[in-house]
Amino acid sequence: MIDLGIGLDVSGSIDNKMLADFMGEVGGIMQQFQDFRLRVWTFDTEVNEYSFKEFTPMNADEIKDYEIKGGGGTDFDCNFTFMENNDIIPDKFVMFTDGYPFGSWGNPNYCDTLFVIHGSDQIIPPFGEHAYYQKAA
Repeated sequence: MIDLGIGLDVSGSIDNKMLADFMGEVGGIMQQFQDFRLRVWTFDTEVNEYSFKEFTPMNADEIKDYEIKGGGGTDFDCNFTFMENNDIIPDKFVMFTDGYPFGSWGNPNYCDTLFVIHGSDQIIPPFGEHAYYQKAA
């Protein structure tokens, strides 16, 4: 089983196309694995707790109804605080973002982290792994 925490950056610099791309990738993860637990939330300057939803194969079809709201600044630290406060320790935390935090990139010691960066291939996070989002041709 794959167990992921997934933070979706919904700050003001993220447009609707980027959000659709992020959601497409989350759906792709669900299709790629037979057994999964994906804990998904959105964030800007804080985690939007109303957005927290746990997806498993039993409710994967609900991803199409997942509601995204946001539009503030960008604080990556809030994801790590949210996970810690809610006893979420995923095998890996995946953050979908444009890579422009207001401050730090978060806690490098909390869990394995993958930053999926949309819109620039010049940004290199100070810890974890990173990948640059590219639409399939």
